[in-house]
Amino acid sequence: MLQISPPHLSFASQNEIDSFTNCLLASQRILCLVGAGLSAASGIPTFRGADGLWNTPWGTQHRAKDLASPYAFKTNPVEVLQLYSERRQQALSAYPNPAHYALAQLARAKPELLTICQNVDGLCERAGHPASQLHLIHGSLLNIRCSVCDYSKHDTSLEPFVPIVPDLPASQLPRCSTCAGLLRPGVVWYGERLPDTVTDAIEQWIDSGPADLIIVIGTSLSTFPAAEYIEDARGESTRLAVINTDRDEEPCNGMREGDWFFVGDAAVVVPDILKTAIQHFEK
Repeated sequence: MLQISPPHLSFASQNEIDSFTNCLLASQRILCLVGAGLSAASGIPTFRGADGLWNTPWGTQHRAKDLASPYAFKTNPVEVLQLYSERRQQALSAYPNPAHYALAQLARAKPELLTICQNVDGLCERAGHPASQLHLIHGSLLNIRCSVCDYSKHDTSLEPFVPIVPDLPASQLPRCSTCAGLLRPGVVWYGERLPDTVTDAIEQWIDSGPADLIIVIGTSLSTFPAAEYIEDARGESTRLAVINTDRDEEPCNGMREGDWFFVGDAAVVVPDILKTAIQHFEK
C-alpha cells in the first residue's frame, strides 16, 4: 500500500485520503460524473439552490428555466437566443479551475477512465481532457447548430451569438447558410433527447463491465439518466467517491461501507485528493 503524507486536509481524515488514493491507483475502469459544482469556482453558476442560476435575480429576470425548452425557442426565439448568447459569453470568459485540470490529468493517466459531463460550458475540453474519454450529455454552448437541418459548427468566437439589445427584430437572428433555418445553441433543452452517439458510447462502456471506481463531482445525482448510469455501472466491489458542498446529496441507493464523501468546493477538494496519485503516474 502506498504511504501518503499530504498536508492536513480539513474536509477528510488522513485515513480517508489514504484509502481513496490507494483505490484510485489500483483502479483501471473509472467512471466520473461531473456537474455544475465542478465549474462553480470558475464563475459559472450552478442551477438549483438559493444561489443557483434559476433563482438569481438575473435568472429570474430572464426566466432562464422557462426559456430552456424547444417550445420557448419556437414561440420566443429572440429572448431564448439572447439568453443563450449571454450564457455563451459567460462560458467563453471563464477559465478552467484546478479541478478541471486535475481531472484531465487523471484521464490522461487512466486510458479506461470515462467522464460523463453534464456541463455545457466547455471548460473540461479547455483543460485538456481527452475528447475520446469525455461525453457531453447536455451538449455544449460552444457548438452552434441549425434547428432544421444537420448543419453544425464549433464556435469559440468572442462575438455575441445575437445582439443583446431591446426589441431585437426576429429578422436579425442568425440563420443557417445551408437551409436558412434558425441557428441555435448545441445544448439539450428540457424535453429533448440526449444525443444517440453520446448515450450509445456511455452504454457500451457500462455494458463492458462494472467500474472499479466511480467519482461523482458537483452534482446531486437527482437527474435522469445520470443517476441511472451510476447505478448501472456499479458492481458489488465498485467503490464510490462523492465530492459535493452538500452532504445530503447522496446517490439514490445511498452510500456503502467503504465509500467516500468529501464535503467542499470541487476546485479545492478534487486537486487535493488526486494530487498524490497524479504525482505517482507522472514519475
